[in-house]
Amino acid sequence: MAEQKKLVAEITAMDEDFTQWYTDVCIKAGLIAYSNIKGFMVYKPAGYAIWEAVQKHLDARFKAVGVENVYLPLLIPEHLLTKEKDLVEGFAPEVAWVTHGGSEELDERACVRPTSESLFSDFYRGEIQSYRDLPKVYNQWCSVVRWEKETRPFLRSREFMWQEGHTVHATAEEAEARTQQMLNVYADFCAEDLAIPTIKGRKTDKEKFAGAERTYTVECMMHDHKALQSGTSHYFGDGFARAFDITFQNKDNQATYPHQTSWGMSTRVIGGLIMTHGDDRGLVVPPRIAPIQVIVLPIAAHKPGVTEAAEEIVATVYDLLMIPFGVDTSAALLFFTTGDMGWDLLVYLLIRFLLTLSVYLIFGRRRLHSDDTRSMRQIALLSTAILILITLFATFTQEYRGESPPLFVISRGYALALALLILLIRSGIVSQGQARTELAVMERVMAEEPNQYEQNR
Repeated sequence: MAEQKKLVAEITAMDEDFTQWYTDVCIKAGLIAYSNIKGFMVYKPAGYAIWEAVQKHLDARFKAVGVENVYLPLLIPEHLLTKEKDLVEGFAPEVAWVTHGGSEELDERACVRPTSESLFSDFYRGEIQSYRDLPKVYNQWCSVVRWEKETRPFLRSREFMWQEGHTVHATAEEAEARTQQMLNVYADFCAEDLAIPTIKGRKTDKEKFAGAERTYTVECMMHDHKALQSGTSHYFGDGFARAFDITFQNKDNQATYPHQTSWGMSTRVIGGLIMTHGDDRGLVVPPRIAPIQVIVLPIAAHKPGVTEAAEEIVATVYDLLMIPFGVDTSAALLFFTTGDMGWDLLVYLLIRFLLTLSVYLIFGRRRLHSDDTRSMRQIALLSTAILILITLFATFTQEYRGESPPLFVISRGYALALALLILLIRSGIVSQGQARTELAVMERVMAEEPNQYEQNR
């Protein structure tokens, strides 16, 4: 307890100063550091690992609703930014401008993107000709620069990472439906993956995004009873389409302006996660997002047997993270997230294949062609054994449904193979039974044929 109190003393109590507590946690937990450029932060390994987990889970949700990832340039020419009046007025005080390329002054200055509506609109103008080209549902993971006057780790900085989705639709109804759909994606992500209570709603006209007709928000409830804007979804109508002269031929062969949306969630959500789950002892991260799940900390390691006991606990925990037959789940997930094929994954696939092949050779191929008679009891026992294997596979691979869909599909594929094996074996047994019956009939007929001949005479 003395050691715990010493560590806690380095963090300001929440009730004493919530703002300072938050900053202390961000720094002491090793999530972030201040750089030598005012307003710009360094994401340390632990902090960036949380953002990677957010990306992984959120991107999977995006793809499930038909979103495709793209990447557009970092710089926006001034003439593009100024095409939409409200957007310019909304972001003008925060824009960072590039005026020189090397030692030469640019013919036209360019801003470092504060948001990408202008770039996407200009891009869509060349991509859309017909209603058959719609909808376009794109997202990009990137960083943006906004010259904020006040900064705070994760919550507000002059450069921050985020995702920004931009879509274009043939009708207002489709665009509004996509706006609401992505708002619900954010709300579900915050509730299920981040374990943060949320409130969904519409922003007032004064608070809506620059250039938007309607802005919807997901507000996450913090420890200090305040709400933090964590994800927004905007319906633009055809305002950007008119400003950038984006038209398409509708089903009636008439030139029509499309309707657009945008939606985004940034690293601010990490700040919300800290303020929701953290306490006076420091950082608390929900299991689905936590980069480190278990830490074994030996106390009084100088005493005999303490280190050995800690190592034994580590080995036990490691074994619990292994699925049957020696599969390292972390290595398997690493392959599907980074493309790093590890030995554990190779062993995993090899053992699954050999298991399926062995069951077929032992119970299928060899016995299906034997003359040994099988009872219904044997069939039932065989089917039950394989079904148990299928159940075990399904149980141990259920966790991969959200963590690694490819691995989940492969695992269930093996289970399906075993199920088909049951059908194969039972079908073979039935076929053999029919063949034996037909053979017995033929043998009886052949044996009775001489007697029939004599009787006919």
